[in-house]
Amino acid sequence: MRIFAFLIFLCTNLFAQDTWLKLGIEKAGVYKIDQDFIKKYAPHLQNLSLEELTIMGGHPKALPQKNSDKRIVDWEIIHTQIIEVNGQAQLFFFAEDPHEGSLNPYSKSNFYFLGKGEIKKIPVVTSKNSGQILTHLGFQQRYEKDEVNLLQSGRLWLGELFKDQFTLPAPALHFQSDYQITLSLYPMGISRQFIEFTFGTQVKRDTLRGAPYHPNDATARYHRISNEHRYTFFGTPSELKMKLSAESVGNVGVYLDYWEVKYQKLLKGAGEWIFERTPIPPVLQWDNNALKVWQIGETVKELDWDANNLIHPENRDSRIVAFSPLDIQYPLYAGKVIKPSILNLPVPELLIVYPRAFQREVDRYISFKKENENIDLIAVDVEDIYLTFSSGKVDPTAIRDFCRHLYRKDPERFSSVLLIGDATYDYRNLKNADYVNLETMIPTYESRESLEPIYSYSSDDYFGFLEDHEGDWPEGRSINNIWFSEDARDHTLDISVGRIPARNLTELSYYVDKYMQRKPGTWMNKLSFIADNRDYNLHQQDAEDLERRALENYPGFNTEKLLLDDFPIEDGISPKANARLHEMINQGSLVLTYIGHGSSEAWTNEKLLHLSDISKLKNSGKLPIWLTATCEFGRFDQPGQVSGAEYVLLSPQRGGIALLTTTRPVYSSTNQAINRAFFQYLPTSRTLGEAFRKTKNASVRGEVNRNFSLLGDPTLPLPYFLPEKNELLPDLMQGGEQHNLAGAIEQIQNGEMSVQIMDTPIPAKTIGNFPDSPAFNYEIRSQALVEGRFEIKDFKVSTPFIAPNPQQNGKTRALFQWTNGQEIYFSYKSISLTKLDTTFSSSGPELSAALEDNKGLIWYIRDQYGIKPDFHLEINGEKIHHFTFVPTKGFQEGILLLPLSELKNGKQSSTLIASNIYNITAQNTFEYEIKREALKIQSSVVYPNPVKDFVRIKVKHNRVGENLLGTFQLLNEKGQILQSTELECMECLETWDSEFQLENLSTKGQKLFLQWTLKSAVDGSSEKLGRPLFFWK
Repeated sequence: MRIFAFLIFLCTNLFAQDTWLKLGIEKAGVYKIDQDFIKKYAPHLQNLSLEELTIMGGHPKALPQKNSDKRIVDWEIIHTQIIEVNGQAQLFFFAEDPHEGSLNPYSKSNFYFLGKGEIKKIPVVTSKNSGQILTHLGFQQRYEKDEVNLLQSGRLWLGELFKDQFTLPAPALHFQSDYQITLSLYPMGISRQFIEFTFGTQVKRDTLRGAPYHPNDATARYHRISNEHRYTFFGTPSELKMKLSAESVGNVGVYLDYWEVKYQKLLKGAGEWIFERTPIPPVLQWDNNALKVWQIGETVKELDWDANNLIHPENRDSRIVAFSPLDIQYPLYAGKVIKPSILNLPVPELLIVYPRAFQREVDRYISFKKENENIDLIAVDVEDIYLTFSSGKVDPTAIRDFCRHLYRKDPERFSSVLLIGDATYDYRNLKNADYVNLETMIPTYESRESLEPIYSYSSDDYFGFLEDHEGDWPEGRSINNIWFSEDARDHTLDISVGRIPARNLTELSYYVDKYMQRKPGTWMNKLSFIADNRDYNLHQQDAEDLERRALENYPGFNTEKLLLDDFPIEDGISPKANARLHEMINQGSLVLTYIGHGSSEAWTNEKLLHLSDISKLKNSGKLPIWLTATCEFGRFDQPGQVSGAEYVLLSPQRGGIALLTTTRPVYSSTNQAINRAFFQYLPTSRTLGEAFRKTKNASVRGEVNRNFSLLGDPTLPLPYFLPEKNELLPDLMQGGEQHNLAGAIEQIQNGEMSVQIMDTPIPAKTIGNFPDSPAFNYEIRSQALVEGRFEIKDFKVSTPFIAPNPQQNGKTRALFQWTNGQEIYFSYKSISLTKLDTTFSSSGPELSAALEDNKGLIWYIRDQYGIKPDFHLEINGEKIHHFTFVPTKGFQEGILLLPLSELKNGKQSSTLIASNIYNITAQNTFEYEIKREALKIQSSVVYPNPVKDFVRIKVKHNRVGENLLGTFQLLNEKGQILQSTELECMECLETWDSEFQLENLSTKGQKLFLQWTLKSAVDGSSEKLGRPLFFWK
């Protein structure tokens, strides 16, 4: 067990006395343990007698979803019996498989645990009861194959597909009477099909309804699977033959879900048999009294033979198991475990659930949060949760139950859970995908529905339903292909839930780095809205509506919009819109909201944003929260595909810090309900998770918004959005007049305040590129007239300044920001601003430039009246967007920085055009030359070496501040590449510290060599080095 409430590292001896053998059970029945098994798998127990060994187990089946339903928590002692077989003592026990009716959707095996401890012997019952003597009992066999999940969503897996004929056999060993066969079919295709059943002399015909399909309906069933058709036949054992025909020859056929037989079975023969629960306590007569007969109820009892070779069961709520000890098999060996003790952990504010393989990065993340956010948290290995709540089986309800355990102890304190790890709709890896590593995954909740794209979903909300009446989470159902929702029985989140869907340590390290390197600034007050075109301006109108509502909820936000119809469309794409989007993202914003059509890989039909664009972003340190209520952009349960949201979250030093996003197709109406709720709660929430929880609870719409998920840390702190600071500025100002910025700042004694005075709203109109996207009127509210930095001294600010000149008279806002190092504060002042009517004489700003080592190109800007933060920067005639403006003294002075990574080799010419508050411009040109030495690796360290599963590489180089590419390769002694990984370092420090994960390689008898190549993204200069690797045996 690994718990990180405190950073303590313990070495664990896996052969200590508290070690338990994990035993896998795939089929219910009787199993044995003997000394041969112990010597092979548990040498630390071989000096103990079987009388000193115990079998323990937890909840044997899939956990019940409803919180109030009964379940087993932790382990219970399992009844055992020692029987001598061929002169050797053997330990026997009855074990349940994980299935209950249908196959367990989460696990192929149930688990029990063998170790030293208290034992419970199976009692022998010799009681007698009178009644009818039976020579048969009810017997059932179910046949089910999980082969295909048609939408790769939900828990319904189907079996064989047949399009012509199919025959089911007639298993009926020792048949007595009452033969019954039941089967479940799912027809596919839009056409009606006709099926004929032949069962013995019975012939039955039926019509299978097709699934309706409308080519223009984006929510139609992708594979057009109709509802379930279930059939039952009675008679004597016979093959069941099925024959299909259809109205058309198109995409038709039938999937078999399962089939099962029931009949009365004679009590005869050897082997092992499990019989159904008996309706009344009968008297049983077998033809073989050498069998052991156990009664399986709440406890296990052995039924002894009476003098007449009869068996007398005690009650009706039990199964009967008959077996010969000679025929019993061993359980499967499934490893060794230490029994966890997580039930005694203190209640934290934040619970982190993670896979053991991610321990190192989780440790680093915890250290940062404790030191910088003062949050009380614990981190628990997900395997320990499974061991405690689901007897070692993967089961999302186990995680929910542990959250509920903490919540019930202290509901006021426990507020958030963070899941670290990717997920998959294929819990059991039935597709045998070699790229899936179930040991590094944290399961999500998959819906029962699997055939309706809109109503099938995955959701982490499930882990936040902690009240007694919750958990079952009812879904609607499709009847004759018409959906009937269950929104009246929706649940609400009691805690915030988030996920970092990292597939490996490298991806997790990228996220941890980004989280630690996020830089506060005025950008954290900005809301960016991006809207798709067409649909008669629906999405653009929604963006305008959201901006208006956000400002009603908090007028101190700085807002900007990108409306796709504002830009020309060229050959089906819009390069200018794409460039503007990159500029918006790179400049930074607190929330980046997209409204419109999309997929898991892109936004809009014009590919406004594609996966390839994410890799080109340059917004390190200014990472927004992405709000993307568009179809499937945030899907994280399909390991073979990296969604746009996963790429945004897990790309190094770029993208986003969190996403509120959708994992399945969605409706625009419910998207807008979520968007509106989010901006209602954003200004008053202390963490992103708090805002998300309130958003979900206020916008519940049945199944259709359950797939809206938080990817990222729910305890990500949000800025403080303070009430209006009326005293800082006068209510009315005229351009060119001198005023004072003066007032009290309670949160910080000495420091700096950033101030922006925004221009009055400017009317604008889109182009109107399409008939269903006519010209659309809207307002621009994003233009700042001035941006400056002012000193706070002794909790006060007092500075004179000259009011800027707006484009037109009207109401606007001044925006304020300050920080005490940890918390970030924003406030505002509503003002009326009027234009200076007379022409003002000024020479414009003073401009000068310099090239500084390890920083880049710096333009120094000064104007006695104030600088307007609207710049035009060129290098060699090409407009540059990726620069940063930093005010340094009031509104009068600032610098414009172009990082070294943006500067090419050779002689260059940079031109800057800037203006002051009176819109009087100045221009200057700076000639410079970049001479870079060839990239040189100055030193390198490889550790640990000898290695086991990873190696860290520290490389010191001479290209500080540049973007570097690293290729790391593992070679054998023949020079063959066994593994290769490419990494990036954005605006790299002098030493690049990276990690190389070693895959499951056979290293026995091999000499391996680690080789790495560093390459500059600016000029392509590179160097290669390598080291031999040594492996622990």
